[in-house]
Amino acid sequence: MRTSFLMALLVVMPSSHERVQYVVSQLLQKGFTQAEAEAYFQDPRLRLLPRPQVAPRPVDWDAVIRGLLAPASVREGSQFLTRYEETLRQAEASYGIEPALLTAIVRLESNLGKNTGNYVAFNVFYTLLAQQEEERRWRWAGDNLAALVAYCKAAKADCFEVRGSYAGALGAAQFLPYSVLQFGA
Repeated sequence: MRTSFLMALLVVMPSSHERVQYVVSQLLQKGFTQAEAEAYFQDPRLRLLPRPQVAPRPVDWDAVIRGLLAPASVREGSQFLTRYEETLRQAEASYGIEPALLTAIVRLESNLGKNTGNYVAFNVFYTLLAQQEEERRWRWAGDNLAALVAYCKAAKADCFEVRGSYAGALGAAQFLPYSVLQFGA
């Protein structure tokens, strides 16, 4: 089965064998077995996603700031601070980051956790791994893919259930998996 899977992969994406092997080698370094690492690339939920059509548009930063400072937005931020007060205080005590600053980041990144993305994060990074032409870019995708798998294993989560943005950012703060693995607490 392993040989037929790799042959099918080579037909779909000739350069992908090297790239998948790169991710597999990253996972082996993280303590995965060969079978565990390769299983992710044999999962029937594995998909190449279409390239997102994001039209460039100018950002009206004055409008963005007005929206962030609007009474309804400030009220939502205040409610968030109250709802997560204990957690935010613990973060402040451990890392010296003020609760209001953390709330502001989460507000800007995901509208206080309301917009965390609907894309299967594994497929986002797999697609980037396959489609990026520059080596440094596909390796970046591969490193994030390996970090996502390691994170999912540690959290006992199914990697194909983890959702994120079309760029692979996860959660309310919209961190990339590699950043979560390297700097997360």
